[in-house]
Amino acid sequence: MSKIICLTAGHSNTDPGAVNGSDREADLAQDMRNIVASILRNDYGLTVRTDGEGKGNMPLRDAVKLIRGSDVAIEFH
Repeated sequence: MSKIICLTAGHSNTDPGAVNGSDREADLAQDMRNIVASILRNDYGLTVRTDGEGKGNMPLRDAVKLIRGSDVAIEFH
């Protein structure tokens, strides 16, 4: 039976986290989420839930609901 992995990106456009010039924590977290999700799906055939695609993500309350029922949950910061 395949495990369900949930990946979420900390921060968002409304709460970008740490900012240094044009680098925003939210963008880096979303990029990492997308890269890891792709590797887990394509290279390992795992079931992966994410809180968004590209540069978007769900509000925290919705991401918490997404996590329920997952075997592993990881949030990138």
